[in-house]
Amino acid sequence: MSGCRCGGGRQLAGILLVLAGVLLVFLCLPMQFFLIALGVALAAAGLLLLR
Repeated sequence: MSGCRCGGGRQLAGILLVLAGVLLVFLCLPMQFFLIALGVALAAAGLLLLR
């Protein structure tokens, strides 16, 4: 059961990272490139967690 909970937490973390990354990209498009790169990196990390 602990493996199941760990997988659920990992999936939730992945979803949150994807959402945070996408929001950062869209909110910071006219702003600094660093924030856009950070958003893309968060979204990528979230997608990797979801695999």
